Amino acid sequence: MALDGTLYRGRTAIEGLLNDTKQHVQVCIEGQVSTDMHGDTARALFRWSSNAKANMRSGTISCELVRQEVGWRIGSLKNSATLPEV
Repeated sequence: MALDGTLYRGRTAIEGLLNDTKQHVQVCIEGQVSTDMHGDTARALFRWSSNAKANMRSGTISCELVRQEVGWRIGSLKNSATLPEV
């Protein structure tokens, strides 16, 4: 779900966000990615930040990952974004 409440489901919808020519924001991972594996499931936790000068944002992402025949896939993802101070 985006900060404005929009819910994006599935790979195509999320890829569409990257193709939006109005947004030229780069996001980077800050520090180490913490992982915890249990058989065919895992959890990854990391902090991120954007480089957008006018709308600098950051947050924490927690991913639940599931091993499938084709590799690891995200089962769920929670983005706890921090809004810029006004």
